[in-house]
Amino acid sequence: GNARDQRRGRRPVLPPLSSKRREKPRGAMLATSALGAPGVCAYEWRRGQEDLLQPVAQLNHFGEAGATAAVLNCNNMVVACGCETGGVVLALPSENRAPLYEFTPMAGKPVRSLSFEKTSRYLAVAGDQDPIVVWDLKKKKKVRDLKGHTGGSVACLRFAPDGENVASGGASGTVLVHNIRSREVVATLDMPISSPRHMVADLTYSILSDSVLAVAYGDGRVAVFDSGAAGGNNGAHPVAEWALHEQAPQSLSYKCFGVSFSPLNHKFLASCGPGGKLVFLDHEQKRTIKVLETGRQLTTAEFIDGVYVAAGTASGAVLLYDLRSHHTPVDVLQHHALSHPVTDIHFHTAVAPHAATAAPASGTPVAAVLPPAGGTGAPTPPDLSAPGPSPPAPASHSSARGVG
Repeated sequence: GNARDQRRGRRPVLPPLSSKRREKPRGAMLATSALGAPGVCAYEWRRGQEDLLQPVAQLNHFGEAGATAAVLNCNNMVVACGCETGGVVLALPSENRAPLYEFTPMAGKPVRSLSFEKTSRYLAVAGDQDPIVVWDLKKKKKVRDLKGHTGGSVACLRFAPDGENVASGGASGTVLVHNIRSREVVATLDMPISSPRHMVADLTYSILSDSVLAVAYGDGRVAVFDSGAAGGNNGAHPVAEWALHEQAPQSLSYKCFGVSFSPLNHKFLASCGPGGKLVFLDHEQKRTIKVLETGRQLTTAEFIDGVYVAAGTASGAVLLYDLRSHHTPVDVLQHHALSHPVTDIHFHTAVAPHAATAAPASGTPVAAVLPPAGGTGAPTPPDLSAPGPSPPAPASHSSARGVG
């Protein structure tokens, strides 16, 4: 059985599809979310072909409300999406399938950001409340409350590549880095006192570093921090900073800034804002490399690889740019409804795209779709069963519903 195979370090055998149609696992995928139906769109990345992003599925688990966030798990077999009413759905990136698992970590309050830990056993959820919630998808329960944001609303969060820390930011303008084992704040990242305070709109880790973060602020500034130099709770100031974008109109109710590191070059990052500029930066030399004027109000951006970048717009379109030569998009994806802003873009290359021979059937327990712990070269999730130095989190009033 799967449990015995995991103990021996083998990959679990996923159940076959209930129908005759079988799907090959996809090595690289893009997931986008938007307000309004359909909430989530999934694409397969096919570099070298005419259609670089091939539509795979439109997922509409939240009806006309759409989705506020979307993220792919580490083997691209599950997409997690959040909604305005505080619910999270985990589903296969395939149409006409029932969700694998649904839970409500912050009932009645919008989910703003989702992030999988490196093995995808744990999912961190942020929204219009403090604390941040960490959910164990194998045990189907909350295992951590990460507290400390005085402003209440948390707009964005990311697991560090090593899976040990979670960085988050929001209304207070401060980025907190929590250790997921101890629940403690291990770094506080702030702009200098002389700088005006504006909300943290987006943040991301470099996938080549467990401590280097890029942060986008609501006044259009972008900063890079090294949380490893933060000195515990004494704080750290940015190692690089730019004033790039115009400030977002206060009337906007959706995210309109994005920041993304290149997956191939640790010093190269992209940023976008409501004025329509897509800006590329070298944070080590503290200089601007390239500026693309898109002519659209942008909401978020994501590197596909070292050459291609995707940008979401307030009109529901996703623009794909080739940085080598093009100043106009090489593709415009309009699979979200017009006038419904793109709220999230996530690109991911699967850790082990060969792990299965077919997609799992609807009704498959979510734990069966998670990659196995242990084994040769497989990452191991952090052990959160032992309490850290902080007192245990209070009982949750969340509701959860699993399938299977």
